[in-house]
Amino acid sequence: MTLWKVLERQKKRGKNSSIVIVAEGEKLGNAYELAEQTKIKFPNYDIRVSVLGHIQRGGSPSCADRVLASRLGFGAVAGLLKGLTNVMAGIQSNQLVYTPIDDAIKKHNEINQDLLLISEVLAL
Repeated sequence: MTLWKVLERQKKRGKNSSIVIVAEGEKLGNAYELAEQTKIKFPNYDIRVSVLGHIQRGGSPSCADRVLASRLGFGAVAGLLKGLTNVMAGIQSNQLVYTPIDDAIKKHNEINQDLLLISEVLAL
């Protein structure tokens, strides 16, 4: 279902607000382009764009945030000491892994359909 159909369906259900999340590299355009397209199709909508960047997790760091930052920082330095370059440190299955930057940039994860269904049900 397209963004426009979802917004139209929500409008018909009486919803007066929606949050649209746009990933980097979205094929339809970046957040600003989508905001402009949405304004054309839904001129009465109050549209705001926020680029999350470094505030994505938000709030005060928890213990888990500090542990994650420590693990990734340590992993990045350990990778450099091993001579690794052009990779990013990450966590997969609770293990430190190194992913080539090119792979990280090109990879497009599919949306988990169960989570999509949950978001639709909770938006009722």
